[in-house]
Amino acid sequence: MLRAELLKLRRSHLWLIAIVLPLLAVITGSINYFSNPGALTHGWDSLFSQVLLFYGMFYLSIGVAVIVAAAWRMEHQGSNYTMLRTNTRRAVSLIAAKTTAVSILILFMQLILVIGTFVVGVTFASHNGAPPLKYLVLVLISIVAAVPLVLLQSVLSMYLKSFAAPIAWAFLGLIIGIAFSFAPGWIRDLGWLFPYSLVSRSLSLISVATGATGTSIDMGSVVTIFLSSAVLAGVFLIGFVRIFTNREYS
Repeated sequence: MLRAELLKLRRSHLWLIAIVLPLLAVITGSINYFSNPGALTHGWDSLFSQVLLFYGMFYLSIGVAVIVAAAWRMEHQGSNYTMLRTNTRRAVSLIAAKTTAVSILILFMQLILVIGTFVVGVTFASHNGAPPLKYLVLVLISIVAAVPLVLLQSVLSMYLKSFAAPIAWAFLGLIIGIAFSFAPGWIRDLGWLFPYSLVSRSLSLISVATGATGTSIDMGSVVTIFLSSAVLAGVFLIGFVRIFTNREYS
């Protein structure tokens, strides 16, 4: 089933989106980096801080929404969905295959992001040496954080039977996620249980906003991300199975 899902994604030309979105993040982040030479003076840390800021707040979540919507688009054509709705085991296998296929594309996006930032740093910023390994670790952690978002967007795409509507919900989720980031106290803490905010925070485990040198990944936050991802993934998986096996479609 996984092979079939990967084939569907390849035929839908989503690999192009998986290349364009991270490159847009590299471009916008680099523009901001080169526009503030006096404030961003910490080499690789400053460059990655700007790229990850734009990528985490916008491009990654939208990329997930578009890819998932496209992955479900074919299932709603003709009698495909009716044939899929057989039993709970079939539902779990389907969502597992789709989630894995989308996660592979997300991994591809992360690699494009890191490679693109490296090229900019070496070619235009004259940074010496390889970028810190911590940023590669950071984008890998973000894949775990993206799993609940993939499941949530799958529920929306499956329920709404629309390509555009789940993406519109993702835009709304982005706005709410940004609001959580700037909210005070316990309200901000609720963002750990909001998929769009969780993805953004997974790319902000280092002090990326300031690009301070000598920073390291906050392991306490990593544990929180993993726990939150597990809880949210479980909730959305249960919701998916219930809707998939019980909802009546016309």
